Amino acid sequence: MATNNHTPFSLRPWPTGDKKPQNLAEFISRVNAQPGGFRNLDEAQLRREIQETQQGRLEDDGSNSSEEEEEDDEVEDARGKTAMVARGEFLKNIDFAHQSAMLALNSISLLLSKETPVQAGTTLSPELRDLVGIGTLGASKLKEPNVTEDQVRNDLSVATGWRVMGVNNMVDSVLAAAERLEKEIELETKYWADVLAVSDDGWTVCALPQEPHTLGVRFGFAESAPEFRNNSIAPLIRNDDGSIKLGVGKVGGGSQRIRITVRKDGTITDQSPLPARVPDDAPLKDRVREARNTVFHQELWYELNREARVLLAYGVHYDEPAIIWKQNKETEFVFTLEDLDEQDHVNTDLSKGIRSSAAAYSFVQFLLFQSHRQNYHKRTSLSPSLRQADPSNTTYNVLRSLISRYEYFRNSVDFSSQLDKLIHVLRHAGISTSSYSVIPHPNSSASGTTQPRHTPTTELLWVQQLVFNLAYLYTITITPEVRIWCQKSVCR
Repeated sequence: MATNNHTPFSLRPWPTGDKKPQNLAEFISRVNAQPGGFRNLDEAQLRREIQETQQGRLEDDGSNSSEEEEEDDEVEDARGKTAMVARGEFLKNIDFAHQSAMLALNSISLLLSKETPVQAGTTLSPELRDLVGIGTLGASKLKEPNVTEDQVRNDLSVATGWRVMGVNNMVDSVLAAAERLEKEIELETKYWADVLAVSDDGWTVCALPQEPHTLGVRFGFAESAPEFRNNSIAPLIRNDDGSIKLGVGKVGGGSQRIRITVRKDGTITDQSPLPARVPDDAPLKDRVREARNTVFHQELWYELNREARVLLAYGVHYDEPAIIWKQNKETEFVFTLEDLDEQDHVNTDLSKGIRSSAAAYSFVQFLLFQSHRQNYHKRTSLSPSLRQADPSNTTYNVLRSLISRYEYFRNSVDFSSQLDKLIHVLRHAGISTSSYSVIPHPNSSASGTTQPRHTPTTELLWVQQLVFNLAYLYTITITPEVRIWCQKSVCR
């Protein structure tokens, strides 16, 4: 087994000049550097290599060998210069590291020289000791910590107290949150109880068109004019106490009703009563009904104003803020839109006669409601070609029907008075059999022997015949052989 010859580390430069070994030691080192060293070396192999080398030199041209030797020399020179530069750079870095280490050693030695001068003096350089002296720089604690066991126990007690306070605050927060949640559940229960009461009463509860997150109630009529149908919805706003505030801002500032006043020679002889205003703390369904009645009367007032513009020939004119129908020279009907306040006690001492104003008040409401039913019938039953192009421009015959009905009854009274005078004259003339009677004219719906099937259409026609088609048959008997029939009717 061959021995390993380790060459000591040396900073000597690479050999320059001839490649041949300069002495025997260099030759031995080169041989040892070859694979196998002297172990694989024999005399026959060396002679063959020498012979091959000599033959190769003899075959090569003299000029080529000289050029190759020159190129090899230039490459060796360049490598030598590079090695010298690298050696100089390496030595410079070693010197910089040595200086930095000596500075750090002197600084630490000088820092320790105040506390342990003997130990620090062994590593402190003589030049620095002569320049600044020993003990010039030092590091020590200015003040010993004053933490005692009592203080540690006190701090532990304070920390425990803070932790207990934190736990108590957390418990108080949880209890307060539970209390708020319980109160919120109570308020929500009250709120939804009112909402369910309104829904059970038949009103439509839905989300607002423009605010899907807000709950509202729709209290208007589907067949109303668009400006009233779109505004007949109010948000259900929850108050702080859980009650519901009905936001009826679009409907108006308060409750309103149509009022009909009868004046004769400038004196009020009859007036329709106004209901009391529903208080703010009333049940929600009553407030919704009040809002519905308000928007209904606002629409009725709107339709009366539209119709009054075309009834000037019937003695109707508009005197802001009232609509006046002059029935005759002495009597006139005044229509106004009044705001509800407290219970109305004005004109309670009027005569207890026939309350024509109350009858007219109920009749105009029924006429508007019947117009809504007719619109619904047209929209659901008739074909699109038979419907009107723009139903919103249609003027309802509310005021016209009222005037026609009052004129019919007034003329009927005058006609009956004339018949009474005629019968009185005939009886004085000796015709004791003279008389007259009044019977209603049979409606077309009741003339048949079979009862018609009850449908919305037949019901609508029946109401039309009952309310709007007034017809009476007068039978005047002069003698048993002579009779006169006279029919008086009026249609809307």
